[in-house]
Amino acid sequence: MKNLDNNVLFESENEFIAEIENTEDMTQLEHDGYNSWAFLAIYYGIAYREKYLDFKTNENRKVPFYKSKYKALQKIFYGFFNWFGSYDYFVFGDTDSKKLIDGVYKDRLTHAIVENLGPKKVLFFEKLDKSIVYSKKVLPKHNRVSYFLIPVISKIYQKMSSKKNTPLSILEKIGRKYKIDIDYSKIIHNFDIEVVIFKFICKLYQPKIIFISCYSYKSVIKAAQDLKIPVVEIRHGTTDKQHLIYDVKKRIHYTISPDYLLVYGKKQETFFKFESLYINNPDNVVAIGNYYTDYILKNKDTNILRTRYPWAKIIVAVSLQYTTAAKTIKFLELSVPSDSNILYVLIPRNETDIDTYEHTKRNIVIVNDLNCYEVVVASDYHASVYSSCVYEASALGKENIFLNILGYSAKYYLKFIQKHRCNHLMDTPEELISFLRTHNKIDKDIIIKESEEYIVHGYEENIVDTIRFLENNIED
Repeated sequence: MKNLDNNVLFESENEFIAEIENTEDMTQLEHDGYNSWAFLAIYYGIAYREKYLDFKTNENRKVPFYKSKYKALQKIFYGFFNWFGSYDYFVFGDTDSKKLIDGVYKDRLTHAIVENLGPKKVLFFEKLDKSIVYSKKVLPKHNRVSYFLIPVISKIYQKMSSKKNTPLSILEKIGRKYKIDIDYSKIIHNFDIEVVIFKFICKLYQPKIIFISCYSYKSVIKAAQDLKIPVVEIRHGTTDKQHLIYDVKKRIHYTISPDYLLVYGKKQETFFKFESLYINNPDNVVAIGNYYTDYILKNKDTNILRTRYPWAKIIVAVSLQYTTAAKTIKFLELSVPSDSNILYVLIPRNETDIDTYEHTKRNIVIVNDLNCYEVVVASDYHASVYSSCVYEASALGKENIFLNILGYSAKYYLKFIQKHRCNHLMDTPEELISFLRTHNKIDKDIIIKESEEYIVHGYEENIVDTIRFLENNIED
Protein backbone atom coordinates (compact mmCIF):
# COMPACT_ATOMS: atom_id res chain seq x y z
CA MET A 1 0.00 0.00 0.00
CA LYS A 2 1.00 3.61 -0.64
CA ASN A 3 -0.12 6.90 0.82
CA LEU A 4 -2.10 9.37 -1.22
CA ASP A 5 -2.58 12.79 0.39
CA ASN A 6 -2.55 11.12 3.81
CA ASN A 7 -5.13 8.54 2.67
CA VAL A 8 -4.34 4.87 2.19
CA LEU A 9 -4.18 3.61 -1.37
CA PHE A 10 -5.22 -0.04 -1.33
CA GLU A 11 -3.79 -2.71 -3.59
CA SER A 12 -7.19 -3.79 -4.92
CA GLU A 13 -10.72 -2.50 -5.19
CA ASN A 14 -11.81 -5.33 -2.88
CA GLU A 15 -9.56 -4.03 -0.10
CA PHE A 16 -10.95 -0.55 -0.69
CA ILE A 17 -14.58 -1.71 -0.43
CA ALA A 18 -13.76 -3.88 2.61
CA GLU A 19 -12.19 -0.86 4.34
CA ILE A 20 -15.30 1.21 3.76
CA GLU A 21 -17.58 -1.55 5.03
CA ASN A 22 -15.42 -2.15 8.11
CA THR A 23 -14.91 1.46 9.13
CA GLU A 24 -18.04 3.33 8.03
CA ASP A 25 -21.62 3.01 9.23
CA MET A 26 -23.20 1.78 6.02
CA THR A 27 -26.57 1.29 7.72
CA GLN A 28 -27.09 4.97 6.90
CA LEU A 29 -27.86 3.84 3.35
CA GLU A 30 -30.83 1.70 4.37
CA HIS A 31 -34.19 2.85 3.07
CA ASP A 32 -37.36 1.35 1.58
CA GLY A 33 -36.42 -2.13 2.78
CA TYR A 34 -32.94 -2.34 1.26
CA ASN A 35 -29.41 -0.99 1.57
CA SER A 36 -28.30 0.89 -1.55
CA TRP A 37 -24.68 -0.08 -0.88
CA ALA A 38 -25.62 -3.54 -2.18
CA PHE A 39 -25.47 -2.09 -5.72
CA LEU A 40 -23.43 1.10 -5.18
CA ALA A 41 -20.36 -0.88 -4.08
CA ILE A 42 -19.65 -1.96 -7.66
CA TYR A 43 -19.65 1.66 -8.86
CA TYR A 44 -17.26 2.76 -6.12
CA GLY A 45 -15.01 -0.25 -6.59
CA ILE A 46 -14.69 0.31 -10.34
CA ALA A 47 -14.15 4.06 -9.88
CA TYR A 48 -11.38 3.40 -7.37
CA ARG A 49 -9.76 0.80 -9.62
CA GLU A 50 -9.74 3.06 -12.64
CA LYS A 51 -8.49 6.09 -10.71
CA TYR A 52 -5.69 4.50 -8.71
CA LEU A 53 -4.87 0.98 -9.93
CA ASP A 54 -4.04 1.49 -13.61
CA PHE A 55 -7.21 -0.32 -14.72
CA LYS A 56 -8.22 2.34 -17.19
CA THR A 57 -11.42 1.92 -19.16
CA ASN A 58 -10.72 1.36 -22.84
CA GLU A 59 -12.37 4.31 -24.57
CA ASN A 60 -12.98 2.10 -27.61
CA ARG A 61 -15.53 0.17 -25.59
CA LYS A 62 -17.79 3.21 -25.33
CA VAL A 63 -19.82 2.51 -28.43
CA PRO A 64 -22.95 4.61 -29.05
CA PHE A 65 -26.03 2.66 -28.01
CA TYR A 66 -27.47 3.15 -31.47
CA LYS A 67 -26.27 4.80 -34.66
CA SER A 68 -29.67 5.98 -35.86
CA LYS A 69 -33.25 6.50 -34.78
CA TYR A 70 -34.10 3.37 -36.75
CA LYS A 71 -31.68 1.31 -34.64
CA ALA A 72 -33.13 2.74 -31.45
CA LEU A 73 -36.67 1.91 -32.51
CA GLN A 74 -35.57 -1.53 -33.63
CA LYS A 75 -34.22 -2.22 -30.15
CA ILE A 76 -37.25 -0.79 -28.37
CA PHE A 77 -39.76 -2.79 -30.41
CA TYR A 78 -37.69 -5.97 -30.61
CA GLY A 79 -40.12 -8.84 -29.95
CA PHE A 80 -42.86 -6.31 -29.21
CA PHE A 81 -45.80 -8.66 -29.81
CA ASN A 82 -44.41 -11.13 -27.28
CA TRP A 83 -45.51 -8.72 -24.55
CA PHE A 84 -49.08 -9.78 -25.34
CA GLY A 85 -48.94 -13.25 -23.86
CA SER A 86 -49.27 -15.27 -20.68
CA TYR A 87 -46.10 -16.60 -19.04
CA ASP A 88 -45.09 -18.61 -15.97
CA TYR A 89 -41.41 -17.68 -15.93
CA PHE A 90 -39.14 -14.72 -16.67
CA VAL A 91 -35.57 -15.18 -17.93
CA PHE A 92 -33.07 -12.32 -18.25
CA GLY A 93 -30.09 -12.67 -20.60
CA ASP A 94 -28.04 -10.79 -23.18
CA THR A 95 -26.82 -10.97 -26.76
CA ASP A 96 -23.22 -11.42 -25.61
CA SER A 97 -24.03 -14.86 -24.19
CA LYS A 98 -25.25 -16.23 -27.51
CA LYS A 99 -23.19 -18.91 -29.27
CA LEU A 100 -23.72 -20.41 -32.71
CA ILE A 101 -24.78 -24.01 -32.13
CA ASP A 102 -25.99 -26.15 -35.04
CA GLY A 103 -26.84 -23.06 -37.09
CA VAL A 104 -28.78 -21.34 -34.31
CA TYR A 105 -27.59 -18.65 -31.86
CA LYS A 106 -28.36 -20.05 -28.43
CA ASP A 107 -27.82 -18.38 -25.06
CA ARG A 108 -25.10 -20.46 -23.40
CA LEU A 109 -26.42 -19.71 -19.91
CA THR A 110 -30.17 -19.92 -20.27
CA HIS A 111 -31.06 -21.89 -23.42
CA ALA A 112 -31.34 -25.29 -21.74
CA ILE A 113 -33.31 -23.75 -18.86
CA VAL A 114 -35.87 -22.21 -21.24
CA GLU A 115 -36.17 -25.48 -23.14
CA ASN A 116 -36.74 -27.47 -19.96
CA LEU A 117 -39.28 -24.99 -18.58
CA GLY A 118 -41.10 -24.97 -21.91
CA PRO A 119 -40.42 -22.09 -24.35
CA LYS A 120 -44.08 -21.07 -24.53
CA LYS A 121 -44.16 -20.55 -20.77
CA VAL A 122 -41.13 -18.22 -20.70
CA LEU A 123 -40.77 -14.49 -21.42
CA PHE A 124 -37.12 -13.77 -22.22
CA PHE A 125 -35.83 -10.24 -21.53
CA GLU A 126 -32.80 -9.68 -23.74
CA LYS A 127 -30.13 -7.04 -23.20
CA LEU A 128 -29.35 -6.34 -26.81
CA ASP A 129 -25.76 -5.88 -27.89
CA LYS A 130 -24.91 -2.34 -28.99
CA SER A 131 -24.32 -3.45 -32.58
CA ILE A 132 -26.08 -6.79 -33.08
CA VAL A 133 -29.73 -7.66 -33.55
CA TYR A 134 -30.02 -11.23 -34.80
CA SER A 135 -32.58 -12.25 -37.38
CA LYS A 136 -35.38 -14.50 -36.15
CA LYS A 137 -34.20 -17.09 -38.67
CA VAL A 138 -31.04 -17.81 -36.64
CA LEU A 139 -32.63 -17.72 -33.19
CA PRO A 140 -34.52 -20.38 -31.19
CA LYS A 141 -38.30 -19.97 -31.12
CA HIS A 142 -38.36 -18.28 -27.72
CA ASN A 143 -40.55 -15.35 -26.65
CA ARG A 144 -37.98 -12.54 -26.54
CA VAL A 145 -38.60 -8.89 -25.66
CA SER A 146 -36.14 -6.00 -25.45
CA TYR A 147 -34.69 -5.14 -22.04
CA PHE A 148 -33.70 -1.83 -23.67
CA LEU A 149 -37.29 -0.69 -23.21
CA ILE A 150 -36.81 -0.58 -19.40
CA PRO A 151 -33.99 2.04 -19.27
CA VAL A 152 -35.84 4.08 -21.93
CA ILE A 153 -38.95 4.23 -19.73
CA SER A 154 -36.74 4.94 -16.71
CA LYS A 155 -35.06 7.91 -18.42
CA ILE A 156 -38.40 9.37 -19.47
CA TYR A 157 -39.70 8.98 -15.91
CA GLN A 158 -36.59 10.66 -14.49
CA LYS A 159 -37.03 13.68 -16.77
CA MET A 160 -40.64 14.01 -15.73
CA SER A 161 -39.94 13.46 -12.04
CA SER A 162 -39.65 16.44 -9.70
CA LYS A 163 -37.80 14.44 -7.05
CA LYS A 164 -34.89 16.40 -5.57
CA ASN A 165 -31.55 14.78 -4.84
CA THR A 166 -30.70 14.63 -1.16
CA PRO A 167 -26.98 14.50 -0.29
CA LEU A 168 -26.02 11.41 1.70
CA SER A 169 -23.36 12.34 4.24
CA ILE A 170 -21.64 8.95 4.30
CA LEU A 171 -21.18 8.92 0.50
CA GLU A 172 -20.11 12.56 0.47
CA LYS A 173 -17.47 11.67 3.08
CA ILE A 174 -16.19 8.69 1.04
CA GLY A 175 -16.07 10.83 -2.09
CA ARG A 176 -14.01 13.56 -0.41
CA LYS A 177 -11.66 11.15 1.32
CA TYR A 178 -10.75 9.16 -1.79
CA LYS A 179 -11.37 11.89 -4.40
CA ILE A 180 -14.00 9.78 -6.14
CA ASP A 181 -16.81 11.63 -7.89
CA ILE A 182 -19.91 9.49 -8.44
CA ASP A 183 -23.43 10.73 -9.10
CA TYR A 184 -24.88 8.34 -6.53
CA SER A 185 -28.21 10.19 -6.35
CA LYS A 186 -28.86 9.53 -10.03
CA ILE A 187 -27.90 5.86 -9.64
CA ILE A 188 -30.20 5.37 -6.64
CA HIS A 189 -33.04 7.26 -8.29
CA ASN A 190 -32.70 5.16 -11.45
CA PHE A 191 -32.65 1.98 -9.38
CA ASP A 192 -35.84 2.92 -7.54
CA ILE A 193 -37.61 3.72 -10.82
CA GLU A 194 -36.59 0.39 -12.35
CA VAL A 195 -37.87 -1.43 -9.27
CA VAL A 196 -41.27 0.24 -9.75
CA ILE A 197 -41.28 -0.75 -13.45
CA PHE A 198 -40.38 -4.38 -12.76
CA LYS A 199 -42.92 -4.64 -9.95
CA PHE A 200 -45.60 -3.48 -12.38
CA ILE A 201 -44.47 -6.05 -14.96
CA CYS A 202 -44.37 -8.83 -12.36
CA LYS A 203 -47.85 -7.97 -11.07
CA LEU A 204 -49.12 -8.02 -14.64
CA TYR A 205 -47.68 -11.44 -15.58
CA GLN A 206 -47.30 -13.05 -12.13
CA PRO A 207 -44.25 -15.27 -12.90
CA LYS A 208 -43.59 -18.23 -10.60
CA ILE A 209 -39.79 -17.94 -10.86
CA ILE A 210 -37.38 -15.38 -12.32
CA PHE A 211 -34.02 -16.44 -13.77
CA ILE A 212 -31.19 -13.91 -14.22
CA SER A 213 -27.79 -14.41 -15.86
CA CYS A 214 -25.82 -11.65 -14.10
CA TYR A 215 -25.53 -9.83 -10.77
CA SER A 216 -26.34 -6.56 -12.58
CA TYR A 217 -30.08 -7.25 -12.47
CA LYS A 218 -30.33 -5.86 -8.93
CA SER A 219 -33.53 -3.91 -9.60
CA VAL A 220 -35.17 -7.12 -10.87
CA ILE A 221 -34.12 -8.93 -7.68
CA LYS A 222 -35.49 -6.16 -5.46
CA ALA A 223 -38.84 -6.05 -7.29
CA ALA A 224 -39.13 -9.84 -7.03
CA GLN A 225 -38.21 -9.79 -3.33
CA ASP A 226 -40.95 -7.26 -2.59
CA LEU A 227 -43.47 -9.51 -4.35
CA LYS A 228 -42.04 -12.74 -2.87
CA ILE A 229 -41.11 -14.18 -6.28
CA PRO A 230 -38.06 -16.49 -6.12
CA VAL A 231 -35.01 -15.39 -8.13
CA VAL A 232 -32.47 -17.85 -9.53
CA GLU A 233 -29.11 -16.50 -10.72
CA ILE A 234 -27.08 -18.47 -13.24
CA ARG A 235 -23.45 -17.58 -12.52
CA HIS A 236 -21.85 -16.61 -15.83
CA GLY A 237 -18.21 -17.20 -14.84
CA THR A 238 -15.96 -19.25 -12.61
CA THR A 239 -13.91 -16.60 -10.80
CA ASP A 240 -15.42 -15.58 -7.47
CA LYS A 241 -12.52 -15.20 -5.03
CA GLN A 242 -11.58 -11.49 -4.94
CA HIS A 243 -14.51 -10.69 -7.23
CA LEU A 244 -15.91 -7.32 -6.25
CA ILE A 245 -19.51 -8.54 -6.34
CA TYR A 246 -19.27 -12.16 -5.25
CA ASP A 247 -16.53 -12.17 -2.60
CA VAL A 248 -18.54 -10.23 -0.01
CA LYS A 249 -18.14 -10.44 3.77
CA LYS A 250 -20.93 -8.16 5.00
CA ARG A 251 -24.62 -8.97 5.30
CA ILE A 252 -25.43 -5.59 3.78
CA HIS A 253 -25.51 -7.38 0.44
CA TYR A 254 -28.22 -9.79 1.61
CA THR A 255 -30.78 -7.01 1.18
CA ILE A 256 -30.62 -7.51 -2.61
CA SER A 257 -29.50 -11.06 -3.44
CA PRO A 258 -30.93 -14.01 -5.37
CA ASP A 259 -32.71 -16.88 -3.62
CA TYR A 260 -30.86 -19.56 -5.59
CA LEU A 261 -27.48 -19.60 -7.32
CA LEU A 262 -26.47 -22.04 -10.08
CA VAL A 263 -22.69 -22.37 -10.51
CA TYR A 264 -20.25 -24.29 -12.68
CA GLY A 265 -18.49 -26.54 -10.19
CA LYS A 266 -18.08 -27.89 -6.67
CA LYS A 267 -15.32 -25.42 -5.77
CA GLN A 268 -17.67 -22.51 -6.50
CA GLU A 269 -20.42 -24.24 -4.58
CA THR A 270 -18.13 -24.56 -1.55
CA PHE A 271 -17.04 -20.92 -1.85
CA PHE A 272 -20.59 -19.58 -1.76
CA LYS A 273 -21.62 -21.92 1.02
CA PHE A 274 -18.73 -21.27 3.41
CA GLU A 275 -16.76 -18.16 2.40
CA SER A 276 -18.99 -15.58 0.73
CA LEU A 277 -22.09 -13.85 2.07
CA TYR A 278 -23.44 -13.18 -1.41
CA ILE A 279 -26.47 -15.42 -1.02
CA ASN A 280 -28.69 -15.58 2.07
CA ASN A 281 -29.22 -19.36 2.13
CA PRO A 282 -26.01 -21.27 1.29
CA ASP A 283 -27.98 -24.49 0.83
CA ASN A 284 -29.50 -22.96 -2.30
CA VAL A 285 -26.21 -23.02 -4.23
CA VAL A 286 -26.13 -25.80 -6.84
CA ALA A 287 -23.31 -26.89 -9.20
CA ILE A 288 -24.71 -27.65 -12.67
CA GLY A 289 -21.71 -27.41 -15.03
CA ASN A 290 -21.34 -25.54 -18.32
CA TYR A 291 -23.71 -26.11 -21.23
CA TYR A 292 -21.33 -24.86 -23.89
CA THR A 293 -18.11 -26.58 -22.84
CA ASP A 294 -19.99 -29.89 -22.81
CA TYR A 295 -21.25 -29.16 -26.32
CA ILE A 296 -17.83 -28.09 -27.63
CA LEU A 297 -16.13 -31.24 -26.34
CA LYS A 298 -18.62 -33.46 -28.13
CA ASN A 299 -19.09 -31.58 -31.41
CA LYS A 300 -16.37 -29.16 -32.48
CA ASP A 301 -13.61 -29.58 -35.08
CA THR A 302 -10.26 -29.52 -33.28
CA ASN A 303 -8.25 -29.17 -36.52
CA ILE A 304 -9.87 -26.09 -37.99
CA LEU A 305 -7.00 -23.71 -37.12
CA ARG A 306 -4.34 -26.14 -38.36
CA THR A 307 -6.13 -26.38 -41.67
CA ARG A 308 -6.11 -22.58 -41.99
CA TYR A 309 -2.54 -22.10 -40.76
CA PRO A 310 -0.63 -25.22 -41.86
CA TRP A 311 2.72 -23.56 -41.13
CA ALA A 312 1.95 -23.24 -37.40
CA LYS A 313 3.40 -26.04 -35.30
CA ILE A 314 2.20 -24.54 -32.02
CA ILE A 315 -1.10 -22.66 -31.67
CA VAL A 316 -1.92 -20.59 -28.58
CA ALA A 317 -5.41 -19.19 -27.93
CA VAL A 318 -5.11 -15.88 -26.05
CA SER A 319 -8.08 -14.58 -24.03
CA LEU A 320 -7.90 -10.80 -23.63
CA GLN A 321 -9.31 -8.42 -21.04
CA TYR A 322 -9.77 -4.80 -22.08
CA THR A 323 -7.80 -3.67 -19.02
CA THR A 324 -4.61 -5.36 -20.22
CA ALA A 325 -5.26 -5.97 -23.94
CA ALA A 326 -2.60 -3.56 -25.25
CA LYS A 327 0.06 -4.84 -22.84
CA THR A 328 -0.80 -8.45 -23.70
CA ILE A 329 -0.38 -7.84 -27.43
CA LYS A 330 2.96 -6.13 -26.79
CA PHE A 331 4.05 -9.12 -24.68
CA LEU A 332 3.13 -11.48 -27.54
CA GLU A 333 4.90 -9.36 -30.16
CA LEU A 334 8.08 -9.78 -28.12
CA SER A 335 7.37 -13.52 -27.96
CA VAL A 336 7.63 -14.05 -31.73
CA PRO A 337 11.17 -14.84 -32.96
CA SER A 338 11.88 -14.10 -36.63
CA ASP A 339 11.87 -17.81 -37.53
CA SER A 340 8.85 -18.62 -35.36
CA ASN A 341 6.25 -21.27 -36.19
CA ILE A 342 4.21 -20.23 -33.16
CA LEU A 343 0.74 -18.78 -33.80
CA TYR A 344 -1.13 -16.63 -31.26
CA VAL A 345 -4.88 -16.31 -31.85
CA LEU A 346 -6.35 -13.29 -30.03
CA ILE A 347 -9.76 -13.59 -28.40
CA PRO A 348 -11.08 -10.17 -27.30
CA ARG A 349 -13.97 -10.16 -24.85
CA ASN A 350 -15.57 -7.39 -26.91
CA GLU A 351 -14.81 -6.71 -30.56
CA THR A 352 -14.05 -3.05 -29.82
CA ASP A 353 -11.37 -3.91 -27.23
CA ILE A 354 -8.68 -4.14 -29.91
CA ASP A 355 -10.04 -1.86 -32.62
CA THR A 356 -6.75 0.00 -32.75
CA TYR A 357 -4.59 -3.13 -33.12
CA GLU A 358 -2.72 -3.19 -36.43
CA HIS A 359 -2.06 -6.64 -37.90
CA THR A 360 1.67 -6.40 -38.61
CA LYS A 361 2.80 -9.93 -37.70
CA ARG A 362 1.55 -13.11 -39.33
CA ASN A 363 2.04 -14.90 -36.00
CA ILE A 364 -0.64 -12.84 -34.20
CA VAL A 365 -4.11 -13.09 -35.68
CA ILE A 366 -7.79 -12.57 -34.88
CA VAL A 367 -10.26 -15.17 -36.11
CA ASN A 368 -13.63 -13.44 -36.29
CA ASP A 369 -15.76 -16.41 -37.28
CA LEU A 370 -14.84 -18.56 -34.26
CA ASN A 371 -15.73 -17.83 -30.64
CA CYS A 372 -13.53 -18.26 -27.58
CA TYR A 373 -14.33 -21.91 -26.91
CA GLU A 374 -13.97 -22.91 -30.57
CA VAL A 375 -10.55 -21.28 -30.73
CA VAL A 376 -9.40 -22.85 -27.45
CA VAL A 377 -10.44 -26.39 -28.35
CA ALA A 378 -8.60 -26.06 -31.70
CA SER A 379 -5.37 -24.76 -30.08
CA ASP A 380 -2.48 -26.44 -28.25
CA TYR A 381 -2.56 -24.05 -25.28
CA HIS A 382 -4.69 -21.32 -23.77
CA ALA A 383 -3.03 -18.12 -22.53
CA SER A 384 -4.37 -15.19 -20.55
CA VAL A 385 -3.50 -12.63 -17.90
CA TYR A 386 -6.44 -13.20 -15.57
CA SER A 387 -9.48 -14.28 -17.60
CA SER A 388 -11.80 -16.82 -15.98
CA CYS A 389 -11.61 -18.69 -19.31
CA VAL A 390 -8.68 -20.54 -17.76
CA TYR A 391 -11.22 -22.81 -16.04
CA GLU A 392 -13.16 -23.48 -19.24
CA ALA A 393 -9.88 -24.15 -21.04
CA SER A 394 -9.04 -26.83 -18.46
CA ALA A 395 -12.51 -28.34 -18.92
CA LEU A 396 -11.72 -28.52 -22.64
CA GLY A 397 -8.45 -30.36 -21.91
CA LYS A 398 -6.04 -27.49 -22.55
CA GLU A 399 -3.06 -26.32 -20.49
CA ASN A 400 -3.09 -22.70 -19.34
CA ILE A 401 -0.27 -20.22 -19.79
CA PHE A 402 -0.57 -17.24 -17.45
CA LEU A 403 1.05 -14.06 -18.78
CA ASN A 404 1.96 -12.38 -15.51
CA ILE A 405 1.59 -8.82 -16.80
CA LEU A 406 1.65 -6.28 -13.95
CA GLY A 407 1.64 -9.28 -11.63
CA TYR A 408 -2.09 -9.81 -12.14
CA SER A 409 -1.87 -13.54 -12.90
CA ALA A 410 -0.11 -14.27 -9.62
CA LYS A 411 -2.36 -11.84 -7.77
CA TYR A 412 -5.61 -13.51 -8.80
CA TYR A 413 -4.65 -17.09 -9.66
CA LEU A 414 -1.52 -18.10 -7.76
CA LYS A 415 -3.16 -20.91 -5.77
CA PHE A 416 -4.85 -22.27 -8.89
CA ILE A 417 -1.57 -22.10 -10.81
CA GLN A 418 0.38 -23.88 -8.09
CA LYS A 419 -2.26 -26.55 -7.51
CA HIS A 420 -2.41 -27.97 -11.06
CA ARG A 421 0.47 -28.99 -13.26
CA CYS A 422 -1.48 -27.95 -16.36
CA ASN A 423 -0.95 -24.28 -15.38
CA HIS A 424 2.23 -22.35 -16.18
CA LEU A 425 3.24 -18.84 -15.08
CA MET A 426 5.30 -16.70 -17.48
CA ASP A 427 6.90 -13.44 -16.36
CA THR A 428 8.74 -12.58 -19.58
CA PRO A 429 8.41 -13.15 -23.35
CA GLU A 430 11.68 -15.10 -23.24
CA GLU A 431 10.19 -17.54 -20.72
CA LEU A 432 7.15 -18.03 -22.94
CA ILE A 433 9.24 -18.78 -26.03
CA SER A 434 11.40 -21.26 -24.13
CA PHE A 435 8.37 -23.00 -22.66
CA LEU A 436 6.58 -23.39 -26.00
CA ARG A 437 9.70 -24.81 -27.65
CA THR A 438 10.56 -27.37 -24.98
CA HIS A 439 7.40 -28.37 -23.10
CA ASN A 440 5.81 -31.79 -23.55
CA LYS A 441 2.05 -31.45 -23.48
CA ILE A 442 -0.03 -33.16 -20.78
CA ASP A 443 -2.66 -35.68 -21.85
CA LYS A 444 -6.03 -34.07 -22.51
CA ASP A 445 -8.04 -36.58 -20.47
CA ILE A 446 -5.88 -35.97 -17.39
CA ILE A 447 -6.54 -32.22 -17.59
CA ILE A 448 -10.30 -32.71 -18.05
CA LYS A 449 -10.43 -35.03 -15.05
CA GLU A 450 -8.61 -32.50 -12.85
CA SER A 451 -10.94 -29.70 -14.00
CA GLU A 452 -14.08 -31.32 -12.61
CA GLU A 453 -13.86 -29.45 -9.31
CA TYR A 454 -14.25 -26.21 -11.29
CA ILE A 455 -16.75 -27.33 -13.95
CA VAL A 456 -18.79 -30.48 -13.40
CA HIS A 457 -19.77 -32.44 -16.49
CA GLY A 458 -23.18 -33.72 -17.54
CA TYR A 459 -24.85 -30.31 -17.79
CA GLU A 460 -28.01 -31.45 -19.58
CA GLU A 461 -28.80 -34.09 -16.95
CA ASN A 462 -27.91 -31.67 -14.13
CA ILE A 463 -30.20 -28.93 -15.40
CA VAL A 464 -33.16 -31.31 -15.68
CA ASP A 465 -32.63 -32.33 -12.04
CA THR A 466 -32.24 -28.68 -10.98
CA ILE A 467 -35.44 -27.53 -12.69
CA ARG A 468 -37.30 -30.39 -11.01
CA PHE A 469 -35.75 -29.41 -7.67
CA LEU A 470 -36.78 -25.75 -8.08
CA GLU A 471 -40.32 -26.53 -9.09
CA ASN A 472 -40.73 -28.96 -6.17
CA ASN A 473 -39.32 -26.51 -3.62
CA ILE A 474 -41.05 -23.33 -4.70
CA GLU A 475 -44.72 -22.95 -3.96
CA ASP A 476 -47.05 -21.55 -6.61
